[in-house]
Amino acid sequence: MWDPFASFSKQTLDNGLAVYTSEWKDRPLQVFHFVVNTGGFHDAENHHGTAHFIEHMVSKNASLPYQELRDFFENIGGFVRLGSTSMLSTRYSCGLPLDEKHIARGLEIFGHMLLGASLTQNFEREGTVIQSEFEREFPLKISQTMQVDRYKALLEGLPGTHPYWVIGDPETRRTMTTAYLQEEYDRRYVPASMKVITAGGLSPEKVASAIAASPFGNIKQGAASAAIVPLQSFRNPREASNTVHLADHIKDVQNASNSYETACVVPKALFTDIVLALYLDILDEHTFRVFREEKGWAYHVGSGYQDLGVAHDLKITMDGIPKDAIAQVEDLMTQCIEKSAVDAVAFEKFKKQRLNSLGRHDLSVRAVTDQAASDVASYDRIIPMQEEDERILQVTLADMALVGHALSRTKRWSRRVLASS
Repeated sequence: MWDPFASFSKQTLDNGLAVYTSEWKDRPLQVFHFVVNTGGFHDAENHHGTAHFIEHMVSKNASLPYQELRDFFENIGGFVRLGSTSMLSTRYSCGLPLDEKHIARGLEIFGHMLLGASLTQNFEREGTVIQSEFEREFPLKISQTMQVDRYKALLEGLPGTHPYWVIGDPETRRTMTTAYLQEEYDRRYVPASMKVITAGGLSPEKVASAIAASPFGNIKQGAASAAIVPLQSFRNPREASNTVHLADHIKDVQNASNSYETACVVPKALFTDIVLALYLDILDEHTFRVFREEKGWAYHVGSGYQDLGVAHDLKITMDGIPKDAIAQVEDLMTQCIEKSAVDAVAFEKFKKQRLNSLGRHDLSVRAVTDQAASDVASYDRIIPMQEEDERILQVTLADMALVGHALSRTKRWSRRVLASS
């Protein structure tokens, strides 16, 4: 089976820009992803949300007005994505038809945005937009308090973490100025801290020539982001649990439901993504069977994890829980966690499913470049499908037991949210 992820070649320009290229002959489109190695993790303690604010400002200070910029790409049959910020990186992308003029113009637009922008316009407006994002994510004062309490119990003191993740703290955001954002942009948005991932009908030679002729080929001094040192050991939460009574904070709780969350910090040095994903496959099966099918308690139950740079924030959430059942949730969740760690039958089942799912990859050029860009943002390289197979095969039931240990009662924090007192 053809492995498009193994087809990428890498070259580094004289200015430090890394370019990953894959030629797909006879494809009419060239897709570019631009990964900047800066995210929420890199924000200063007193300036949470800087990377996200810069992302907003970059596209609003391009060489073309915002709508004219979007129209350029869409009118020629391409596409454009003008930024998303995570804890570890900020990403942009576009697609361009294989016309020399269009390729050159698209790279000129993005090269100016990502390496030569002057962030002087739309500062107040974008600050208002980000505040709206914040209020949509945390619409009530109690939801903001709960987020801060969660951070203090579980994550405070962990390098690069902030209560409100990449979106930032409204109070610290109000202290930012255009001069500060420009200074941070000039420091962070440099070729040495940037990657281009591209695939389509252009040969690697033509890609290299087009990039070298664009602003991406210019010299801009600056160092790559410092390597992140992963957490090596477990850490216990500062409190075991808490309970929130919504009726004490909001007047109308008629449409509110009882909910539950439990979470732990998982050292990145001890677990790979695939180990966590396999364990959560098993855990989701156990929790759904117990809480939804057997008890009929939960409207929703699920799990997930977020990459924090040095560690993973692993959490399990549940809502729609009857009031008379919520006191029993913690003990049943502990049982599900423990059973998931030793369930050999489910382990083999989900391991096989993940191996089979690799053959069902979306192999369109847009999907492949998107996954390749995710790999580069997370691992600083592109993971071939064969290596992904090998990573899955190397996972053992003992790895599941280690994740179960990370979720043991003393290492996780839990919260019950009750709609009424």
